[in-house]
Amino acid sequence: MSALRHSEIVLLALLAEGPDHAYGLVQKVRAREVEQWARVPESTLYATLRRMEEEGWVASETEPGERAKTRTRYRRTEKGARQLDRLIDRGLTDGEPVYSDLLVASVFAGAHGRGEALDQARLLLRRKLARLERVLEKGDLSPHGRGIVEFYQGLARLHRTALETFRDASATPVPPGPPAPPPGS
Repeated sequence: MSALRHSEIVLLALLAEGPDHAYGLVQKVRAREVEQWARVPESTLYATLRRMEEEGWVASETEPGERAKTRTRYRRTEKGARQLDRLIDRGLTDGEPVYSDLLVASVFAGAHGRGEALDQARLLLRRKLARLERVLEKGDLSPHGRGIVEFYQGLARLHRTALETFRDASATPVPPGPPAPPPGS
């Protein structure tokens, strides 16, 4: 696995707090607004738990449920604790530079006269910035969560500035190609 899987690191970290049902984990992800700062699609959490169980990172046990016949409770295994440590190490030591699909696509959109696509991207970015602002205004984030959301907010503002520049430049299409090296390189 080459990329850090946000769902796995989040679920393993949440299970470090103690065993929980899948729905309880979904509720924690929602309550902590994890999806605002990590790629943790709610629709994949159940599949991720099953995959982690197959890997031996979590163990499950069924118990009687209230409305359902049974409920499944997950707990992190020792192997899962080691995997969480590996995922944390990978995330903290990955020397790969940050790439932005949005910016790469924007360069080519501008180069191919797709100004309307850039306008749509700018609108989407404005909506994301507004959502991040609402999350910060609620004020119920942990200091770590607040720091991450503020980081993404700053990154979104930088993307917005770049998109505006690309939109202005899209009036003069340039052939796609690698960017010129910085002066002095």
